[in-house]
Amino acid sequence: MDISPETLATLTREGFRGVVESFKDLGGTHAQEATAALLEVSGAFASIVPVSKSAADSAKGMADAIADGIKRYFSKNPAQARV
Repeated sequence: MDISPETLATLTREGFRGVVESFKDLGGTHAQEATAALLEVSGAFASIVPVSKSAADSAKGMADAIADGIKRYFSKNPAQARV
């Protein structure tokens, strides 16, 4: 199971739930401790998911707008495209 920071940073609520469930399924003391720790932060995780999705959507929108602006500029100024 990959629970690296990179993986956790891209989890959805359902993905987070899946991580919790996979620890529950393992059994044993360490798995119980990991499950308890994850459950303690589950509320915080759930509250940041919509915010992080909104930020990602905004960043993509800005990147798309910049790319469109660059394309328009170079389509009007083809000589400038030669670098």
